[in-house]
Amino acid sequence: MTRIHAAIRRIEAAAQRRDAEEADLRQRHAALRDEVSRAIADMDALSPQDAG
Repeated sequence: MTRIHAAIRRIEAAAQRRDAEEADLRQRHAALRDEVSRAIADMDALSPQDAG
C-alpha cells in the first residue's frame, strides 16, 4: 500500500467516524427535543385553564 492509499484510508475512516458521531448527536437531539415536549405538555396539563 502506498502512502497515498494509506492517507486516503485514514481520511475515509475519519469521515466515517464523523458521520457516526453526527448520527449519534442527531439521535440525542431528537430524544432531548421529545423530552422537552413531554415536559411542556405535562406543565400545560398542570396549569389552570384560561377562563377566557
